[in-house]
Amino acid sequence: MLREKMSRGKQKGGKSIMIEGAGEGTQISCELVRSGRKTVALEVSRDGVVRLRIPYQYPEKMALEFLERKRPWLFQAVEKVNQHQKKRKEAQAACPEITEAEEQAYRRQAKAILTQKADVYAKRMGVTYEKLMVKDQKTRWGSCSAKGNLNFNWRIVLAPEPVTDYVVIHELAHRIHMNHSAAFYQTIEAIMPDYRRQEQWLKENGDSLRYGRQSSAMRNS
Repeated sequence: MLREKMSRGKQKGGKSIMIEGAGEGTQISCELVRSGRKTVALEVSRDGVVRLRIPYQYPEKMALEFLERKRPWLFQAVEKVNQHQKKRKEAQAACPEITEAEEQAYRRQAKAILTQKADVYAKRMGVTYEKLMVKDQKTRWGSCSAKGNLNFNWRIVLAPEPVTDYVVIHELAHRIHMNHSAAFYQTIEAIMPDYRRQEQWLKENGDSLRYGRQSSAMRNS
């Protein structure tokens, strides 16, 4: 069952649609967003916010019918996000806070570790890079700019070493392919045949890294 109500959020005059679940008292609020797009898209953000994006002239009746068809998938997607958030909170609660001085020390160690790995793999891959910087990105483990600058989340060195290596190789591969095409992943696979295993580890354990304190690499440095 779908119920509409006027939204009092930031989008003046917009609507939110309440989607009733199978269980008693379960419901999801979906924000209806009209724009100049040509297609319909249903999305669930990392924070669990549900939005249905539709063209300006798209009939509201068809939007509701679309939501009704997608209801099973939607509740599964929201539940997955909720479980992810729960896991993230548990990981955060299990790890003590670090001081600013400790973080700066970790960053210096991380830069040394990542620079050494980037130099080794860049030579193997036949590429170069400009600058290497360590940051504390909220959603990324690394990035490579068009100018060849590499940025890494310093916490990636808290992961098992093959995972750290994978992230370095991934970003260096962008010096050959500035996309995520099949050729891009073939470049990675040529250096690290089991890169999918490292990707999976990050998906399953990435949140724990964001709140971790130390790694064997750092302890032994």
